Amino acid sequence: MLDQMLPRAYARYRALANGRTGYRVRNQHDDERAVVELYDAIGAYGVSPREFVADLRGITAPVIELHINSPGGLYYDGLTIYNALLDHPARVEAIVDGLAASAASFVLQAAEHRTMNRHSELMIHDALMITFGNEADHLDSVAQLGRGSDPLAGL
Repeated sequence: MLDQMLPRAYARYRALANGRTGYRVRNQHDDERAVVELYDAIGAYGVSPREFVADLRGITAPVIELHINSPGGLYYDGLTIYNALLDHPARVEAIVDGLAASAASFVLQAAEHRTMNRHSELMIHDALMITFGNEADHLDSVAQLGRGSDPLAGL
């Protein structure tokens, strides 16, 4: 049931946003600074890590100003964005404009300089997942959650 409710909710959100996602790269080839706005969920129904990484690779400026207002999203999609930012040769300076929650909280950790804007919030928690299945499925989920949460604690 949840898997049916979420796509409908995000479809309504996209319709209200006129099909635009809350992700944008500006001044990609500016000599000084590129501005990246991450203003959406990360992963399904939001910012695609494939598109984000492709756009990130096109940035040649020595500084990336990353603005975040995101409820987070999928663990591995956030991890992909985090690693791409770490691997980029530019200095990443992040500003939380509203919320950096869940997966967005560890994307923030890829920045060399982090700023919390007025009244902004940061929400960090252990990895979460929904499991459906038998005992073996649930035990496998427990192992996956441990593998997901433990490395994040060291960021």
